[in-house]
Amino acid sequence: MSNHTKTDQNKMGMTALALMIFTSVYGFANIALSFFNMGYSAIPYFLLSAVLYFIPFSLIIAEMAQAFKDDHGGIYTWMEKSVGIKWAFTGIFMWWISYVVWMVGKATNMWIPLSFGIFGKNIFTDANVMTWTGLKSSQFFGIIGIIFMIYTTYVAIKGIKGISKVASIGGIAVIALNILLFIGGILVLLTKGLTFGETSFNLFTSPNPNFATPVASLGFLVYSIFAFGGMEASGGLVDNVKDKKSYIGGLTFAGAIISIGYAIGVFLVGTFTNWADIMGATDVNGEAIVN
Repeated sequence: MSNHTKTDQNKMGMTALALMIFTSVYGFANIALSFFNMGYSAIPYFLLSAVLYFIPFSLIIAEMAQAFKDDHGGIYTWMEKSVGIKWAFTGIFMWWISYVVWMVGKATNMWIPLSFGIFGKNIFTDANVMTWTGLKSSQFFGIIGIIFMIYTTYVAIKGIKGISKVASIGGIAVIALNILLFIGGILVLLTKGLTFGETSFNLFTSPNPNFATPVASLGFLVYSIFAFGGMEASGGLVDNVKDKKSYIGGLTFAGAIISIGYAIGVFLVGTFTNWADIMGATDVNGEAIVN
C-alpha cells in the first residue's frame, strides 16, 4: 500500500497535465500575429479550428493513449502497432527533429520581445551584443539556444516530476501574460468609455490585403490549426498521470483554455490597437512598418 501511495504521489494530477499541455500548445505570440494577419476575422478561424480539429484530435489522443497505456513510447508505439516499425521510426524522427528546431528557435527569439517589454526597445542589437560579448547577436543567441537544449536534456533525463514542475511554471507564466492582456484590455475599454481601438468588426474579411483572397484565408486556417499543435506530446504521459479521469480532464481543461484564450486574446488586442493606424502603417517610402 505504501509503495502504491508513493507511486501515485510521483504522478501528475489534472492541473499539472493541463498546465503542461497549455505550455506546449498555447503560443501567446499567435495572438498578435493573428491580429496582424486577419484583424478580428481571426476569431472565427480559431473557433472553427478548435471545433473541427482540436477537440476531435484531443479525443483521438485520449483514446490512443488509453488503448496503449501499458506500452511506453507514445506516438512511436501507436504507429508501430498500427503501420509498422518503418513508418513509426520515420514519423517519430520527423516529429522529434521538428521539436528540436522549434525549441532552439524559442530559446533564441524570445529575447527581443522580452527586451521591448522591459526596456521599450531592442537592446540586443549587433552593436550592443558585440560590446558585451565580442559576438554578433546571431552567434550570441545561438549559444543561448545550445545552453537551453543542454538544460532541457538535463531536466528531461531526471524524469517526469522535474518536467512537470518546469511545465507548471511555464504554464503559470503564460496564464499570467493572458491575465495581463485581459485586464489591460478591459481597463482600456473602461477608461476610453467602452470605445474600441479597432473600428472594423468584420469577422469574415481581413483588413490585411495580403489575406483578402479566399486562398490566403485558407492559408490562415492552416495557421490557426498549427496554433493548436503540440497536443500529441502529451500522448506518452498517460502512465504518468494519476488516473484516467485526471488525464481526460487535463486534456479537456487545457483545450477549453487554449481555444477561448486565442479568441478572447485577439478580441482584446483590438481594444487598444487600430489595425489601419498601427498594423497597416507605412513609412515615408510606403514600406510597411509592421511585418
